[in-house]
Amino acid sequence: MNETRRIRTYLLDTSALLAIWNDEAGADEVERILRVAPSRAKVFFSFMTLMEAKYRLWRSGGKGLAEEFERMLKNLPLTRVDLTDSILDRATEIKATKRVSVADSWGSSQPLSRPGRRWCIKILNSNKSKTTYL
Repeated sequence: MNETRRIRTYLLDTSALLAIWNDEAGADEVERILRVAPSRAKVFFSFMTLMEAKYRLWRSGGKGLAEEFERMLKNLPLTRVDLTDSILDRATEIKATKRVSVADSWGSSQPLSRPGRRWCIKILNSNKSKTTYL
């Protein structure tokens, strides 16, 4: 039987990334999602999320710790959302019309670049996840 599975889209915020780094509450949910990516899930994080996590780690443990964290992320099935003009425009629209953080508006803008589709993105953080329709 040929079963077609829907690929889910996730956006990890800073607390979700730091949860897996520090093995904190919520890490098990993030790890579960990463285990099924890329066959059943697309998992994104924003360049702003990376910057926020790195500066926190740098402050608490030094530059080397921040660099080690970034190396770990590069070995995970994650896609980093970087800045382009179209992403800037889409992120601005999302932030202006939805109740999401600035970082989440950046992160969700890349997977939403295909017009004419309604997306359901699950934004994960360490204490809960929220589903946002964009």
